[in-house]
Amino acid sequence: MPIVPPKCPPIPERKLPPRLPPPPPPLPDVDPKFLKILEKYKYNWRLTQLSRARKIVKKFVQKKEPIGYYESPVKPGVLKGKIPERTKDVKTIPLWKLNLQKKYFRTCRNVPKKQRKKRYRIVNANVKKTWNSVYYYYKKALAAKKKKEEAARASIDSKTKKKSKSKAERLKEAIEYCKSIAVPKKVFQPTPKPRKVVKDWNTLLVHLDTLSEPVRKTRKYKRPSIDSQYVDPSKVSPKALKYQISSRVDDLAHKLPERYTRKEKPIIPGAVKRGALKAKITPRIEEISAPKKRADAPEMDVKENPFSVSKNALKYKPTPRIEELAKPVERK
Repeated sequence: MPIVPPKCPPIPERKLPPRLPPPPPPLPDVDPKFLKILEKYKYNWRLTQLSRARKIVKKFVQKKEPIGYYESPVKPGVLKGKIPERTKDVKTIPLWKLNLQKKYFRTCRNVPKKQRKKRYRIVNANVKKTWNSVYYYYKKALAAKKKKEEAARASIDSKTKKKSKSKAERLKEAIEYCKSIAVPKKVFQPTPKPRKVVKDWNTLLVHLDTLSEPVRKTRKYKRPSIDSQYVDPSKVSPKALKYQISSRVDDLAHKLPERYTRKEKPIIPGAVKRGALKAKITPRIEEISAPKKRADAPEMDVKENPFSVSKNALKYKPTPRIEELAKPVERK
């Protein structure tokens, strides 16, 4: 039998005393006014200030009304009033029908004259009734406006319109017009130009002399002759002016010698010189002038029997297709 050790009693757990929480950090020195603001606003005060609208615009808010009630733009007093009866307007006949009846009774000859007049009177009365009804109120207003405009236009025309002339007045105007046309046209001469004061000729000559004299007399530089043998090219010697030329010099001055006036003979195309006809050529030139001879064709190119058939061709056995193709085509 195994030896079992005795059971020990359980050790009771030791309970420690509860620890106190750490003390809160010391509050900073805050202004009491600021603390009141913080108590009022739960969230950040700055955010609430920024979230506010700068400009408040009043908007229409619909009121909550009881069930069965609807707002209407019509006044309540109007709704309580009586609706005017328009039975007379409803009874009226359309104008287009009345106009047709009017036309019929005016032109119809089958109906007696008395009845026609009576019916015509009745139709006219109906036309007035329909015209005064509500359905033709707008057309009536337009017609009245048009009538008013026409009357105003007629009054303006009557004021501005020229009065018609009598026959005698028109004849008189025509005679005057013919007289004005018959008169020759007036020739307008050019306006005379104002003439200047003419001075004496002698005074003008004196004035011209004074004007012809130069205002300033400037001395010009003359280059001195450095070389004793220098000759001015533009200067003419006095001997040359007195020189008398001979007849030969005169001829040379006016006539050129024949060697300068001689012209070359014209070249005639195709003409052969006489010396060329008498010339005798060398054997080398004769050899070169002869046409070139071409070499003969080789003997192999020319066949003795060009239409001869080879032995292999005679032994060849054609296919049925070739035989078919070899047959001549039947032409119509």
